[in-house]
Amino acid sequence: MNLQRLIIAAVMLSPASSMSQGTTAPTIAMELALTAPEVEYVQFPGAPAGLLSAIVVGNLGESAPYVLRNKLPPNFTFAPHKHVQWRVLTVIEGTVYFAYGDKIDAGKLRAFGPGSVIVEPKDVWHYLLTKDQPAVVQYVGEGPGTTTMAP
Repeated sequence: MNLQRLIIAAVMLSPASSMSQGTTAPTIAMELALTAPEVEYVQFPGAPAGLLSAIVVGNLGESAPYVLRNKLPPNFTFAPHKHVQWRVLTVIEGTVYFAYGDKIDAGKLRAFGPGSVIVEPKDVWHYLLTKDQPAVVQYVGEGPGTTTMAP
């Protein structure tokens, strides 16, 4: 099966947000064990309305691995964008709809439910959305984590 057909993007905040400018969580070298209710989500400056995020491990502003979780509200759209580094996304709850391209085309969207694992290569335009239900996604990436919105 073509790897590109298994790829989906995760959500990342704009480069102007505090997440991209050094917000830090525990590093991979530290001991950390959290239950789902212990993950603390916040609305970061510059993030799309309704998007809540938690940096679980790492610092998005450094050249190092990170783990990030995003809570996406119902009927949420993250417009076409790309990132300067790769990421691997896992859908934790709900369903996200994803496609590649620099313009939204509903005919290209595919549904990815809980347990879906998706690789997002660097510098590839993509977009995702939710429909009538919220979703939670987690991704692991290599910093620095920045986003470029499509023109």
